[in-house]
Amino acid sequence: MTERRWSRWEVRRKDGERNHLFDYQQAAWAKQIPELSKPDRKLDRLKKEFKIPSLQEELGNSPDLDLFARLYKPPVTHEEIAKSEDENNVHRIKVEGAVVRYVEEMDSIAH
Repeated sequence: MTERRWSRWEVRRKDGERNHLFDYQQAAWAKQIPELSKPDRKLDRLKKEFKIPSLQEELGNSPDLDLFARLYKPPVTHEEIAKSEDENNVHRIKVEGAVVRYVEEMDSIAH
């Protein structure tokens, strides 16, 4: 077995439900690309038919997209590392020469 000499932690919702990171990403893209913000009647009908709540309905208020934009930008001096084309939902930064990797899953974020 490999011994890793660094901390690893995972953040999960207390209720065990999925997190809303995908929904936040979609909302952030829609804010940047006006065509994505236009109402989609077919999609709205499908959401109603399958009883899929909006992000705002799930949260109980409007999502804070400014806060979401700072998700992997801690309040310490760090360098952002470009995303790899062959990895989904992996974010890296460098802090004092050490690479910090965040991995998003539907129900957790691992660090």
